[in-house]
Amino acid sequence: MYIKTFGNFQLTDGDVTFDQSDINSIMMMKLLLFLALHKNETIPKEEIASSIWNDDDTDNPMAALRNMIYRLRSFLTTHFGERDYLISGRGFCKWNPEVEITTDIDRFHEIIEKCQSEDVKEDELISLYKEAIDLYTGDMLPWISDMSTLRNTSILCHDNYVDAVEALAQIYNARGDYKAMELLAGKALKTDRTNDDFHALLVRAYAKQGMRKEAMNHYKEASEALEREFGIRASDSLQRAFEDITRMDSEDAIQNLENICEAMSESDPEGAFFCEYPVFRSIFKLESRRIKRLNLPEYLLLLSIENKSRADDTPAAELEKAIISTLRTGDIATRCSSSQYMVLLPGCDFESACMVAERMLEAYTLEDAKINIKLEDLNTGFSESA
Repeated sequence: MYIKTFGNFQLTDGDVTFDQSDINSIMMMKLLLFLALHKNETIPKEEIASSIWNDDDTDNPMAALRNMIYRLRSFLTTHFGERDYLISGRGFCKWNPEVEITTDIDRFHEIIEKCQSEDVKEDELISLYKEAIDLYTGDMLPWISDMSTLRNTSILCHDNYVDAVEALAQIYNARGDYKAMELLAGKALKTDRTNDDFHALLVRAYAKQGMRKEAMNHYKEASEALEREFGIRASDSLQRAFEDITRMDSEDAIQNLENICEAMSESDPEGAFFCEYPVFRSIFKLESRRIKRLNLPEYLLLLSIENKSRADDTPAAELEKAIISTLRTGDIATRCSSSQYMVLLPGCDFESACMVAERMLEAYTLEDAKINIKLEDLNTGFSESA
């Protein structure tokens, strides 16, 4: 018999399969999983009861355990045949060692342990990592990971899965198998969309294959989705992946200064330069140095959407339009969070910066999401609301 816990719960003997909805008893599944994971041990009933039931789940955990043992034994014999699946006596209960049973948790641990052996050759290591990654189809369900005996196991399995993905990606990268990196990253993201290291891996896989457009699109989509859905700012690894994309063009063979200028130039630039946050950050550092050296006026604007009642991204989209339509060609803008934008105004004094802020407010037409603008003089550090 085999129990699957990653992503969903299943019990099968190869011919008959039951999932959580078929069994329809979380406590019975908890008991079955506990006994399977401790199949070689004789566990006191008090320990089993405390592992399955929280203090406030039942007034009499021992009586509840006796009833659950009876129900589990009846379920197994009804659906998998007449056998002595459980052995219970005074004060103990265990799985019958004559009935073979294993779990994906056991198999996952076995694979990870083999991967850590120094004797494993690279081809075998690839096969082991792929098996572990295929086995881990998602985190354990909450009722499983909340069991006192499995809380640390759930965290450990997830960490081992992430390590396996990263280790396999390093092997593919060293071999120059960037298509395999792409497929690996895509598979990992189906398991965990919130892991920005997996997003960074996919961006790098695209970039390594010369797929600059796909790399840039995924970086933008991932950054926006992580911020919008989970409130997570792009990590250093995802930003470094973005920087890898920006270096792609410069890695091409450029013969002379004329070609360099042509490669970097814009055709018919209009309006403000709207860029990703990592690029804006680099420009800001450069501008900060320049204005200190030359004592030039420059203002930084932070635009924040307040009283946001809409669930969609309409206020941000409208604000972005207002920014682009009102700024000059030499101004720089970026989106720095789901509800904030930043603007650099080179050569602007306080009065001019206030006029720009007013024009943006006039161009922004939504009434159910107000905009707050703060200005900071990069020379003096003085800040004020517009």
